[in-house]
Amino acid sequence: MGERNLTKRLLRGAVVLWAAYFLVLGARGLIDPGAYADALGVSLEGAFGASTIRGDLSAFFIVAGVFALFGALPFRDGRRRRHDWLLVPASLFAVALAGRGIALLGGGASDPGITTAMIAEGVSVVLLLTTWRVLGRTRR
Repeated sequence: MGERNLTKRLLRGAVVLWAAYFLVLGARGLIDPGAYADALGVSLEGAFGASTIRGDLSAFFIVAGVFALFGALPFRDGRRRRHDWLLVPASLFAVALAGRGIALLGGGASDPGITTAMIAEGVSVVLLLTTWRVLGRTRR
């Protein structure tokens, strides 16, 4: 019993740290899109590039972070299955990973940034789905 609670706590903590990182990343994109335009492979030429970072990328990261927090934190409101909210960010990152996989098939393997992003997205999906699975187990 104690080992299961420790595992749940460790996974919750990992997801909370993960969510905090992506919330900060999303907020940073809203405030200063130029700060990570190169890191994400987006151009700031014209207003369209900055609005893409502020609108699309920040929304992606903020929504993922918020729903990860909702799913990981142990709220005492009596609701069950709150951990299902972890499926939202897991789905976002799984689709991003699939999109990058399609890009690789189209010949985009020459950029090392793609590999790094795919590793981060894959680890994110595994972390979120593992946490979802472990938190969903009930005592019998």
